[in-house]
Amino acid sequence: MLVRKVPGFVPASPWGLRLPQKFVFLLFLSGLVTLCFGALFLLPNSSRLKRLFLAPRTQQPGLEAVAQVASHPRARGQESPPNPAPAAPAPGEDDPGSQASSRRRKGWLRRTHPTGPREEATAARGSGATALRPQEGSVPSSFDFKAFRSRLRHPVLGTRADRSKEPQSLVHTQREKIKEMMRFAWQSYKRYAMGKNELRPLTRDGYEGNMFGGLSGATVIDSLDTLYLMELKEEFQEAKAWVEESFHLNVSGEASLFEVNIRYIGGLLSAFYLTGEEVFRIKAIKLGEKLLPAFDTPTGIPKGVVNFKSGSNRSWGWAMAGSSSILAEFGSLHLEFLHLTQLSGNQVFAEKVRNIRKVLREIDKPFGLYPNFLSPVSGNWMQHHVSVGGLGDSFYEYLIKSWLMSAKTDMEAKEMYYEALEAIETHLVNVSPGGLTYIAEWRGGILDHKMGHLACFSGGMIALGAEDAKEEKRAHYRELAAQITKTCHESYARSDTKLGPEAFWFNSGREAVATQTSESYYILRPEVVESYMYLWRQTHSPIYREWGWEVVMALEKYCRTEAGFSGIQDVYSKVPNHDNKQQTFFLAETLNFSVDWNAFSQAEEPPPKQDSALKTLGTEGLFLFSSLDTDRDMYISPEEFKPIAEKLTGSIPTANYEEEELPPDPSEETLTIEARFQPLLPESMTKSKDGFLGVSRLALSGLRNWTTAASPSAVFAARHFRPFLPPRGHVELGEPWWIIPSELSVFTGYLSNNRFYPPPPKGKEVIIHRLLSMFHPRPFVKTRFAPQGAVACLTAISDFYYTVMFRIHAEFQLSEPPDFPFWFSPGQFTGHIILSKDATHVRDFRLFVPNHRSLNVDMEWLYGASESSNMEVDIGYIPQMELEALGPSVPSVILDEDGNLIDSRLPSGEPLQFVFEEIQWQRELSWEEAARRLEVAMYPFKKVTYLPFTEAFDQAKAKNKLVHSILLWGALDDQSC
Repeated sequence: MLVRKVPGFVPASPWGLRLPQKFVFLLFLSGLVTLCFGALFLLPNSSRLKRLFLAPRTQQPGLEAVAQVASHPRARGQESPPNPAPAAPAPGEDDPGSQASSRRRKGWLRRTHPTGPREEATAARGSGATALRPQEGSVPSSFDFKAFRSRLRHPVLGTRADRSKEPQSLVHTQREKIKEMMRFAWQSYKRYAMGKNELRPLTRDGYEGNMFGGLSGATVIDSLDTLYLMELKEEFQEAKAWVEESFHLNVSGEASLFEVNIRYIGGLLSAFYLTGEEVFRIKAIKLGEKLLPAFDTPTGIPKGVVNFKSGSNRSWGWAMAGSSSILAEFGSLHLEFLHLTQLSGNQVFAEKVRNIRKVLREIDKPFGLYPNFLSPVSGNWMQHHVSVGGLGDSFYEYLIKSWLMSAKTDMEAKEMYYEALEAIETHLVNVSPGGLTYIAEWRGGILDHKMGHLACFSGGMIALGAEDAKEEKRAHYRELAAQITKTCHESYARSDTKLGPEAFWFNSGREAVATQTSESYYILRPEVVESYMYLWRQTHSPIYREWGWEVVMALEKYCRTEAGFSGIQDVYSKVPNHDNKQQTFFLAETLNFSVDWNAFSQAEEPPPKQDSALKTLGTEGLFLFSSLDTDRDMYISPEEFKPIAEKLTGSIPTANYEEEELPPDPSEETLTIEARFQPLLPESMTKSKDGFLGVSRLALSGLRNWTTAASPSAVFAARHFRPFLPPRGHVELGEPWWIIPSELSVFTGYLSNNRFYPPPPKGKEVIIHRLLSMFHPRPFVKTRFAPQGAVACLTAISDFYYTVMFRIHAEFQLSEPPDFPFWFSPGQFTGHIILSKDATHVRDFRLFVPNHRSLNVDMEWLYGASESSNMEVDIGYIPQMELEALGPSVPSVILDEDGNLIDSRLPSGEPLQFVFEEIQWQRELSWEEAARRLEVAMYPFKKVTYLPFTEAFDQAKAKNKLVHSILLWGALDDQSC
């Protein structure tokens, strides 16, 4: 302290003041200090006063400080406090890292009984949590919401100017449709189940369940942020009013720590950061206190269930007989609990989750992988089951988002994430024979080649983390994210409803499809749409917007009921049964993510063709048009128009074949089919040399990379070949019938060239598609140009068997985005099958591309992204493209008449040995004559005999007739071109 000397004062002490004077001075000074600190702590909360008297923060600008407990300083290497809106310069409006918050769902939820503020305070005191000294229902806070909002990179959705005057566009129309779906889901819930946890739309009532310990209104809290972001202001105010008046916490049941955290606390925190309304902050903190007893374990790893009444905890009974905590549950608390410390000043929340990090950091991990089950008592792994889907998923998501939320200062989270991702890629990531990238599950070194719907969030997660990876890995991670997301899209595209199953497998020649009924359901999950959103925001590729809209249309068609949205029990049924539950995460995430990719980006103008359609048809008309235009080419083909035509006329054509969906029967016969493939000879092409006539190496990359069959072998049930049987009453030798009829005519013209993925096969197309998929993953059973379809005829008949000769015209699309389409069209596929008349036994099967001529393949590829782009054409020769059965079909087991097992396949996999009797054919037709009749069926003009020119002139002269000449173009299989 400096005190200036004044004349007349004698320096009687080192301070230059006499004792009485010094006493008076100190008394004055102490009064001033008391006054100042009284103003600081007793007057209304003011950040300005704090800046006057408190020492400045040392952390980087833009970060809100989390109160530090003096006896618990943050350890070196721990994360900085959470930062919902980093102050660093924004890389762009659509930066995937700028998400305000994130919550991952598993699939349940509920809550009940109203209470009052007094009971809430009593319950909080009795929960064992560190007290927050509430005064009249409030929780003190130093968080400055206005300062937080001022640092946001972009305006918060829900606070923008009136959008009613926006110009009409396809994007605007789609956004409004999704908002309508959200409004309908909310109003249905409000009408039939307000205050209950979930709506049951079929019975039009509410559902409570037992996952939330008596808490109620899960749908209300989970919907808050979506209602706000979609600017559904009236509905948001309804939800807010319910939280203020009816959401009470003095409940006494057992609750899931994980579910309460992600749905309730996550929902309340999101609502607070969007609005600054204190009711959301206070409820979140008090609910967080009620969860703290779950952490009372020897290791600090929380158990999965907490009893709100007694403060006790336990693990789930199904988790290793009640001895384990689940990685996805205790690993998905970090984001919310750091924010609870931020908003309350109570360090206990942050300490709990930092301890979880410490345990996971120090424990040995098999091959760098994190198993799903951990003992909260010993801190040891209980089982080496690793999954990026259920039981493990959101742990990895919270790591990368903790890094982003901390303004990229949480180095521990970053290191753990990239180390885990590297181990996952090394040990779990696989590529199927059909070229689909998936993340398998790991059980002690043995892989289950399946992927759950929950694991489909990983495409978005990997895309989100690609930006901060090592520079040499960034492009690789972006590509990996795109490939995984594409695989998840395939799980949707290969179902009849265009919605994905709960789990899908990669084995036995089947890829990205569920193999049993128990995995075929869809419960309105958001993970696939979430990945579309992240990939869209990162790449702005229109394919992700298209895929997302396909999901929206499927939800509208198959999941919407008269009183809300419901999950379905079988995605492979076009008339699925509903599960009678509108999940909370459908409103919180599925519709939320759908709006995010679709609605609020101004980076892409709608194509002129779409704008023109909007002006012509109007908003409602364009929506109806889009619902019919399944391939999104802005044209309605006859196939696309067929459903509406059937509805208008009231007539539905009868089919003589229905694809059977029979449960697996161990006694049914199966056969193994082997694919033999030799790639096209480049020297047989006229334009294959790089640069010749403008042909680039990139344009031919799909052809050059196709060197082996996609599936060298596959197992089929004999009954799968039923489509090759002749129609009833159609048993004449050589009389053709259509397996897949041609749909091209003078009225239909041809199908679009600008496509990448084939439409899902239906009916008899399924077996043809599966067979051709053994060559390449993208066969088009229906060709763009005539000839189109598959035709067959009988060449031999016995008492029990048919020999069927067939001819198929199909083609393959060899490129993927961003390359332009490359079409590979063999001249024809031909072959034969010998099968029993009831299709329970196949004696022989062969399918091949004829190779006895010098050219047998037509190729076409686009040089632009539109249908009118230039197209290059070439022809070439493929030496071998053949499928052949390795032997007759045989059963895996043999049962007697009473169903008792007589014999079965050996453990080594060797088939049962049978001796097959020789078939005694009663009538036969030559191969040559059958081939001629099938050719005439494909080319009706060949019913007339065509002669070489010289022979034609000789006969015309002899018969005194004119000669009519015709030039055939495109019939590659008979070399007429």
